Amino acid sequence: MRLRLESRTVGVIAETRIRDLQSLLRREHRKQVDSETDLLLLVVSRTRANVDALAIAAEVLGTEFPLRTRAVLTAISRGVAPKDNGIVML
Repeated sequence: MRLRLESRTVGVIAETRIRDLQSLLRREHRKQVDSETDLLLLVVSRTRANVDALAIAAEVLGTEFPLRTRAVLTAISRGVAPKDNGIVML
């Protein structure tokens, strides 16, 4: 799914269960480049398995997806694009 906020295109990736985070990130990065999407938001279910998967990859995710739930949702609720890629846990 893609959102248009301000003049930016935001790709939304929804995952209920993260199985292979590295593969997911590679696949979505290719989509971002190919579709000329400005930002990516990874929306994941807040399950123990997902929390653990994200914790294991925290260093990589910190650079690839620096924003977290509160920052992303605050920006979207104001009708503006987040400043960077982000992860939203619901």
